[in-house]
This record gives sequence, C-alpha cells and structure tokens, in this order.
Amino acid sequence: MQQLDAKEQESKVTGISSELSDYPKVLSVKQAAKILTVSPQTIRKLLYEKQLHGRLVGKHWKIRLSEIDRFLGGQS
Repeated sequence: MQQLDAKEQESKVTGISSELSDYPKVLSVKQAAKILTVSPQTIRKLLYEKQLHGRLVGKHWKIRLSEIDRFLGGQS
C-alpha cells in the first residue's frame, strides 16, 4: 500500500500517469509504439502530422513520456 502511495505521489509531481511511470522519461519510436499499441510507422506519421510532439535527434525521433501521457489524455 505504501509503495502505491509513493508511485501516486511521484505521478503527481512528474505529471505522468502511474501506468507509465515504469518507462524511461524519453522514448524511442519503438518504445512509444509499444505503449500506444500501434506500429512505429504510425508513431512517425503522428510525429510528422504534429499530433504527437517529439524531437528529431540525428535520424532518430525522441518522445517525452509526458507527451505520450498528454496524447493518451487528449490534452493539448
């Protein structure tokens, strides 16, 4: 019970849902696709259409975990 309370408290501080708190704070396209249960190609499409926000680092997209949380919640 105390472990759950600590996790809930951390999610309030970071703004990330407790379901996502086990993931790294910065994700690859593949990791984001796994969380959203879509293909990496769909993640790239969402990024290019600016429905999902991320950064292109070299040839690789990086997406903040908080952005996945925002996307899932439908917030802008």
